[in-house]
Amino acid sequence: MTGGWYGESARHALSAKGIPTAATRIARGYHTARPLQDRLDDEARVEPYVEDIALWAQNPDKYDLKGVDDPVPEGYEVNRDLSLDEGRVEISIKEKDGEVWVGVLDLRYIGKVDDVEYYSFVTNVDKDYRGRGLSRYLLRNMINLADDMGAGLVGIIAPGAASIVDEKILASYYASFGFGNTGRIRESVGEFDIVRPPQPKEGSWIE
Repeated sequence: MTGGWYGESARHALSAKGIPTAATRIARGYHTARPLQDRLDDEARVEPYVEDIALWAQNPDKYDLKGVDDPVPEGYEVNRDLSLDEGRVEISIKEKDGEVWVGVLDLRYIGKVDDVEYYSFVTNVDKDYRGRGLSRYLLRNMINLADDMGAGLVGIIAPGAASIVDEKILASYYASFGFGNTGRIRESVGEFDIVRPPQPKEGSWIE
């Protein structure tokens, strides 16, 4: 991946205000579209961080780019609970030494469209832990799990009452993970306005 999708003015992963640049969103889209096992292997490795996207693009398996393929932050752990009520999965994140889960992503089965199972999702991170990128790790974990199950995902773009992020920024954020407008399946998925179909995979992640 050594093309020219990154420009001289967009070489760095974060803007001066800490907001992911357009190039970062494209890099995230590239990573999310990789085969599942490639993603999992990369996300599990601790590699040198770089801010220069051009350098990362030359060898994404050698470097970590914050917000794209970096592992879960040191000191945190992610848990997947597949044993809940039928049609429901919960993904949680907490501090390793803590007892309380500080972020939760809830997946619920809503039905089939064109023989593909679809799940809706809702993410909630404790207000004291926001701004640390934890929701991003929950979302990425969810995408990996959904791809392993061969399932699609649907969601609603709705900033929280205390959020400083507007719907346009949220739409761009989800688009970087492969979500798009529900389009032709809108009637089948009802109120949901973004969708991510299952991606091709190699191997299996579910234990």
